[in-house]
Amino acid sequence: MLEAIVELITFIFELIFHAICLTVNAIAYVVSWLVTGGSRGEDRRRVAIAVRVGLFLTILAVAAGGYAIWGWRSAGRERRIAATESQVRAIAAKLAADTDEHGRLVPAAPEEADAWDQLIDIQYKSTIALDVVTATSLGPDRKPGTHDDITATRTVVPPKREIAREAVERVKDGAVNRLKRAISDRVRDESE
Repeated sequence: MLEAIVELITFIFELIFHAICLTVNAIAYVVSWLVTGGSRGEDRRRVAIAVRVGLFLTILAVAAGGYAIWGWRSAGRERRIAATESQVRAIAAKLAADTDEHGRLVPAAPEEADAWDQLIDIQYKSTIALDVVTATSLGPDRKPGTHDDITATRTVVPPKREIAREAVERVKDGAVNRLKRAISDRVRDESE
């Protein structure tokens, strides 16, 4: 694939070179015609055609070259995006597979860079019923929160037994904290 792109670019530059040579020759012909004082109608017509053809070919070659270079850069950008999308999905899947004995995510922070040498951001969110891991690349513009960010999210639902255990633990902790607060309020009121 790379060889074909190199050949195409080489061809386009050769085309541009030949078109410029043709234009320079046409201009040289015009100058020599003017210097010799040419005035025949047929010569004028030849000069006009030569200049027009040379300019047309030069413009065509430059446009083709620009289009080829734009296409080549665009293809490179698309390859980087595809590689980063695959990388971000793989990181999120790997982190979602890393759970503890209760089926909860084990937070980790791998320091991997995307195709633009920016670190991929890892975020964890945990609720009583599920854990979520999100891997985000800033994308080609390297700015957070823009339309080109590349994100993969994986959700892990712990076993129902773990959800119930955690719910009971939270209720117990809440009750203990309320009881401690009530006791400290009562002691404070009595001491005043």
